[in-house]
Amino acid sequence: MTEMLIVGAEPRVMSKEERYKWITVDQPGSFHMLNKHALKVDHTYQRESSEKKILEIAAEWSWAGFGTCSVALRQDGEWYVIDGQHRVLAALKRGDITMLPCMVFELDTIAEEARAFLKSNTNRKPVTMVQKFKALITKKDHAAVVANDLVIMSGRTVQAGSSARAFTAAHALHTCVEEDEAAMRRVWPVIVELCQPDLRISGQLINGMFYLERHLGPGVSLSSTHWRRRIVQVGVQAIEDSITNTANLYGGGKGYRNCAMGLIHAINKGLRNHLPHTVKIDQ
Repeated sequence: MTEMLIVGAEPRVMSKEERYKWITVDQPGSFHMLNKHALKVDHTYQRESSEKKILEIAAEWSWAGFGTCSVALRQDGEWYVIDGQHRVLAALKRGDITMLPCMVFELDTIAEEARAFLKSNTNRKPVTMVQKFKALITKKDHAAVVANDLVIMSGRTVQAGSSARAFTAAHALHTCVEEDEAAMRRVWPVIVELCQPDLRISGQLINGMFYLERHLGPGVSLSSTHWRRRIVQVGVQAIEDSITNTANLYGGGKGYRNCAMGLIHAINKGLRNHLPHTVKIDQ
């Protein structure tokens, strides 16, 4: 007797969309070049615009950086910006730009626009300061290149993380170098010595040293042998604590002024001959 093998139908494979109940809430958009004056902003769900950000985009226009705006085509034929408000407002400030690249979506309600706005902004991670700093190095921004060289000379690397060798205060260092490179170069070796071999270099320490260096009297510098030795003797922890106490006492956070005030209080504590400075930063 011959046996017969009956082969049944192949089992249907369930898709990920079915298995996890993934859904699609709207339809794909279509690409259009639209006149900037035709684009409107609905402030019922859009965030408040930043004039500073608008001017930054307008001052150094980049089509690659612009990409495309997300735009809703309403039933009345009007175009409303979902994502790209600042870029559109920047384009309005320039006379040499008229047409803007847009991905247009046909949405039924303003509520759908608001949902799309939230998704486009929630799902996108903001650029971190470390990422921004590395991008500035790549584009050969002078202050960023100098700051990175200083970090490397300290035996550290600009990166996120909690280890002492992970330098996370790139924004503070870049800003100081951009404002006064010579002053930052003078105090950087002091900062490095203070935080050796494995102590973290904070942005508030950089800000305090930089601000104080720029407000000392003629011929006086934190990099001099006497004051450099005193700073190292005080220690980074006492300086950081003094900055925190000063910020708590006077309010206003840990900006340049409070950081410098905390630093000078730590340096002068117990000294008969105080560190001289021409600007009374502690008033």
